[in-house]
Amino acid sequence: MLRCRADNEVFTSELNECKKRIRVFSKRVCGRGRQVLAWDNNRTSSANGREPRHYEIPHCFQMLRCVHLAKAAAQLGHQRASMLPMRDISQQMFVDDLYRQLGYYSIPDSPFDPAVLVFAMEGALQFDPYALSDSTIVSVIQTLESSQKGNSYWRPVTPFLGNSRGMVLFPVSVEIANSILRTFELLHGAKRPAYSSKFEALLRRYVRWLMARAERVDIGNDQVLGWYSEHVNEPGTVHLWETSQVLLFLVHYCSLLQRKIAEEGLTHAGLTVREWESLDDISTYWSDEPLAARPVLREIYDAFIKDRSSRSLMLYGPPGTGKTTLAEQLAVRLRQPLLIVTVSDFLAGAADEVEARAEGIFQVLEEQENVVVLFDEIDQFLLDRNSKRYEKQTGIFQFLTPGMLTKFQNLKDLGRSIFIVATNYAERIDAAIKRQGRFDHHLLLSLPDTNRRKEFLWGFVRDKLGKIRSGDQWSNARAKQRFTKPMFPALDCWI
Repeated sequence: MLRCRADNEVFTSELNECKKRIRVFSKRVCGRGRQVLAWDNNRTSSANGREPRHYEIPHCFQMLRCVHLAKAAAQLGHQRASMLPMRDISQQMFVDDLYRQLGYYSIPDSPFDPAVLVFAMEGALQFDPYALSDSTIVSVIQTLESSQKGNSYWRPVTPFLGNSRGMVLFPVSVEIANSILRTFELLHGAKRPAYSSKFEALLRRYVRWLMARAERVDIGNDQVLGWYSEHVNEPGTVHLWETSQVLLFLVHYCSLLQRKIAEEGLTHAGLTVREWESLDDISTYWSDEPLAARPVLREIYDAFIKDRSSRSLMLYGPPGTGKTTLAEQLAVRLRQPLLIVTVSDFLAGAADEVEARAEGIFQVLEEQENVVVLFDEIDQFLLDRNSKRYEKQTGIFQFLTPGMLTKFQNLKDLGRSIFIVATNYAERIDAAIKRQGRFDHHLLLSLPDTNRRKEFLWGFVRDKLGKIRSGDQWSNARAKQRFTKPMFPALDCWI
């Protein structure tokens, strides 16, 4: 244990030192202005007179990398500032380059460069996700689609490094594709139209071209899979930088496909997602326990928000205890959308289509990620198979309960989202569904006791019916006493 602790302390020390070096390096690079690379930028030959010096060519590519570095440094210890001070690098610079490239594309034989266009679009959105209008983003996508007709990939035209002998260095096309994916994430994170279908169609042809260029190289008894730069013709070669960027692209492209499938599934299933911005965050919600002796809200807060170790919950209690409100507040704190599934969603078609409808809904739910799903009062589909209510059901409804067992289990095993089953009548639910292991928690959300109701009512009176000045007849203590006994003698009977 002591050794593990010592190793952990060494790792923490080395990590902090690494973060410190990154911050120092970031400040140094971001302070160079437009010349961000560590080159002398002197176009004369070197001291020995043999090798020419390299010089930096102005390009959006290194400017964008400088922005990435500044943001990374901000996350490593500059919480107060969203961006380190960057000399001569601004949002307007990216915007100007973007519109310049859009103008070039409409002119035949112009120096249009799709790489500059993409890097400029991402750079502007890195500064402000709302810097570009929706019509501008659509124009960029259409331009990239049109330019892709000649080549499956976007061929960079402008180099960012060169020397006096004419040797130049270009970005590679996969860096353009990764920039497109980062642009998609910026739009999606800002709750703007992310155009997932348009971006996916834009990248689909590029993926086919990319997979056709995969190289398999034999090294001893092993076979290595990788890629080489499209700027050279070296079959049988694997370039490490190119391969690393391709793997990064493929991972994020799969994430884009997953998100597109999830969005289209919700649309076809007729389910509506409520974004957390549309919900009100009740600041005192998690501290207002209905029963002081049984802190249910605290247990849910610790398991789902603080530790985030739980993924499923069966919540039961009488009507009016706020089960739906709890799901809303959980979505607000987790910053995740809320998806409410009710009986009407399963009964959208005819009676004989309920099972197929349920199968389709759960398939859609299994594709969702980072969503809070509330099954609200679907007791009819989870009835105890030994009860009279279950025996009275006819037709397809008698097969719903056994089918729900596997559906909930699959949803729990995937662990992609949090789901809550809320019911007013826990005694009607089949014992197999309530069995330990099907749900992480089984909790009762009850009505508040007498003392808690008095506190809630007193808080309402204090907050809503005017300010109470201390020191006179309407002081807090006297006003509370007058409110509970003399003024409303029947209050105790009511609560």
